[in-house]
Formats: sequence, structure tokens, C-alpha cells
Amino acid sequence: MQDVDPNDLIEPGYFDSPETELRIRLLAAEMIKTALEDLQKPRSPYYEEALRWFNARMTEVFGYGWCLQQTSLNPNTIRREINKRIEKNVSSIK
Repeated sequence: MQDVDPNDLIEPGYFDSPETELRIRLLAAEMIKTALEDLQKPRSPYYEEALRWFNARMTEVFGYGWCLQQTSLNPNTIRREINKRIEKNVSSIK
């Protein structure tokens, strides 16, 4: 079975609509927000998955790098939030 590139699943011209671009930006921002929320709960089943997602920085559709590109968010700002949440979790364990 051949691997499928998620980018190949998007119809050409799909991103050309301003309405579609807005929806994509909102969805990408929501994915980042959700992953940050998952990092607030170290016992959550999604905690490790959120860490892997942020660290992978994949640029494929719905990867962290792709979400950053879509939202134009500053990766340093996101990294500070990630570190803040991880540090808070570590200090709550002590």
C-alpha cells in the first residue's frame, strides 16, 4: 500500500476562496489552541500526543508547521506558551 500525501487530497483551487481561507485559518488556530489546552492536563490521554504534534513541526495539512503557516502566528510565542505549561505541570508534580 502506498502512502498518501494529505496535500494531494485537496482539490486544486480550493484555497483560492477568501471564505475558505478564513475557515482554514480559524481551524488551524483552533488546532493549536486545543493542543495547548491538552498540555495543561498532564494526565490527559492527549498530553503526550500534543507534545509529539508540537515537536514534529510537520508541514503537511493539519501538522503544527502547517497550522503556523496558515495562522501566521509567531512560533516563538507558541513555544513560550508550551514551555510555560510544561513548567507548570512539572512544578505541580513536586
